[in-house]
Amino acid sequence: MSGALLCPTATAVDLRGDLTIQVAAERKFELIGLVDGCAPGSPCVIDVSQVVDVDSAGVQLLVALRRSLAERDSPLELTGLRGALQQALATYRLDRHLVAIDRGAGRPRLPSIPAGAQP
Repeated sequence: MSGALLCPTATAVDLRGDLTIQVAAERKFELIGLVDGCAPGSPCVIDVSQVVDVDSAGVQLLVALRRSLAERDSPLELTGLRGALQQALATYRLDRHLVAIDRGAGRPRLPSIPAGAQP
């Protein structure tokens, strides 16, 4: 993961590679660091366009990240959602719970649920 500040109140991160059981523990610690670095109440934007492979463990990591951020009143926003990750979220019917935004259009593409609500 590499970080790039979007604005003073948002945290932007590129998530690359796999989100699978083989790397779940390593990715978990990276994502915990992301939560710790996100200012309460500000959005956390993750570019997932470079995620190559994903399984249920990777999806669980994103759900856990969303819950942790919701506890801080910080929304999780995914950009570049496509391919295996988009399909996995649809398969688990989570595509309505994790916000995907299109930075070019500047508006959400998928519906969101209130922060703190459980999927």
